[in-house]
Amino acid sequence: MVSFWDTSAVVPLLIREPASRSADKVFAATSRMVIWTFTPVEAFSAFCRLRRERRLSRDGLARSEERLDELVAACAVVREIDGVKRFARRLLRSHSIRAADAMQLGAALCWSAGIPENRTVVVADGPLADAAANEGFRVQRIRP
Repeated sequence: MVSFWDTSAVVPLLIREPASRSADKVFAATSRMVIWTFTPVEAFSAFCRLRRERRLSRDGLARSEERLDELVAACAVVREIDGVKRFARRLLRSHSIRAADAMQLGAALCWSAGIPENRTVVVADGPLADAAANEGFRVQRIRP
């Protein structure tokens, strides 16, 4: 299965947390991951926040960053920016989601050429999952 992965689903693949088992299962069934071009920045931000909260060691931060780089190298990456922004603006009018989530979903819509039927979005974030389903995507939820 080829699927678009939101950052909220990528992070538990790279750092052990309650949702990691669920993320690992979905990842095992995924033949190709698609991510947005800013997903690595969002994921690294999550790692740094965990480091500041002392929930991740300095070595853990370095290992997580290395795993992230390896994962990104193996993914298809949506690099479109203008199309993502157009979709995101429409999504913000239609759904109660944050700007970053609108951009992630906009990237998924760019990946699907605006036709989300029979395309899967993998996500752990509840409002984003609801918005993706309402847009017509199949949604694979990552749960703790």
